[in-house]
Amino acid sequence: MSTLIHITTFQKTDALRELVVSLYVHGYHVGNTILISDDNGGNPYTVSRTGNPSHPVWKNTDESIQEVEMQSVPEFVEEFKETLNIDLRCNFGKGRGGVSINKNRGIKYFLEHPEYDDILMLDDDITFVGPDLIEHCRASGHKHLCGYLGSPDDKPGWPLHSGQTGNSFFTVFPARGEDEYVYYCTGAQGMMMYVTRDLLQKVKYFPLYKHPYGLEHAAWSNRLNMADGKYLDWFPVLKESPRYFITQQIPNNYEVKDPYANHKEWDKQKQEIFRGIGICSNIPGKLD
Repeated sequence: MSTLIHITTFQKTDALRELVVSLYVHGYHVGNTILISDDNGGNPYTVSRTGNPSHPVWKNTDESIQEVEMQSVPEFVEEFKETLNIDLRCNFGKGRGGVSINKNRGIKYFLEHPEYDDILMLDDDITFVGPDLIEHCRASGHKHLCGYLGSPDDKPGWPLHSGQTGNSFFTVFPARGEDEYVYYCTGAQGMMMYVTRDLLQKVKYFPLYKHPYGLEHAAWSNRLNMADGKYLDWFPVLKESPRYFITQQIPNNYEVKDPYANHKEWDKQKQEIFRGIGICSNIPGKLD
């Protein structure tokens, strides 16, 4: 069986480097394709000391240097294809389209390539610490799975085992039930989403919102639940996720003004999904 490992990135080739190396070290490249969707138009980006003083690039940079130009994704891909000899590819549009657009680039590629049995969608700011996540997902029998950081025992405001977030995953999204493989939670972090081909074909693309950030993963996951005959807002979150990946704790090089900007649209869509409306979206948006 073969998996499309789809990584979405925006202005984070430093984080991307760490993630791809970790996938290689733990053998995820074997028999699979790694596709990187870049939402920065294939261009390099600049990290400024003023705009992002806590960025780790400044740990090894002279005090007098105020800006550092980072590598572009196409340059990164060519370098890694040569040095690691892996099936690494990239795609991108002309400029930033937002989370939904960038996720849809990978979904479109997957739908057009029937040789892949399932898709593992990853954000660029995690790193893998163990092998066999894909095999574990398949063994669970769940067609759709989310991931999380931390542990059910974390207390509000405490450091998580896998990184500092300020709140335990389970204080934000409580578990309502469980089986051998998953917690059924009231929400999910979007850094990892696994879907089988037969279920993805029933749902297809991420919903498009007015704003480039906020609640996209939750809306898509809700539609996958309904297409699979599951409860709305019971997200199947894979147990032992931190056994496979952890956060890099690299801050964004850009500002997210309001992570809940799409909340009203999301609420409306949830009501429609509950009635069986709009579970499948054939519109990926403007990807190029």
